[in-house]
Amino acid sequence: MSFINPCFDQHGSDYPPPPPALGGQQINHPVAGTVIQVWLGGAPGHPAWLQAIIPPQALGQGTAPTQTVRQQIAPLGRQGDDAGHIIAANLGGPGNQLWNFFAQSPNFNRGAWMNQEQICANQLRYNQAVRLCFQFEYGDAALPNRVTRFQYCYKLGTAGTLVNDLMNP
Repeated sequence: MSFINPCFDQHGSDYPPPPPALGGQQINHPVAGTVIQVWLGGAPGHPAWLQAIIPPQALGQGTAPTQTVRQQIAPLGRQGDDAGHIIAANLGGPGNQLWNFFAQSPNFNRGAWMNQEQICANQLRYNQAVRLCFQFEYGDAALPNRVTRFQYCYKLGTAGTLVNDLMNP
């Protein structure tokens, strides 16, 4: 899969549609005002592309991964991987939805990725909605259902845009 900037298409439009081969699905979320769109691909039931608008009232409204989600994620990753949220619990991310998780290196999940999630949480604390977009790559032949890399974009209200390309070691 080739990566594109997940915030803008080649013409600068916000949030381009995902690759046409992916089937899209809008998720109803219990936190009022939260809009989540997921396009499944990669591992069965796991996202290839995810977009979300997180409102300030979502702050702290998510949940930890359930035991069922942890059990479903475990065989997709390496020994010791975390069932890491895409949309963090602190940002209102549901802990009982498989599409919101992928197997993550614990150092990554509890380090660099957690720091990025805090950037969004700080915007929500300032009563600013955050728009998120993610594109995932499954690139390890030995572990074909483990995300190896992803790009994300955070549109942080008046604070600008944060774009990054991260490896899941």
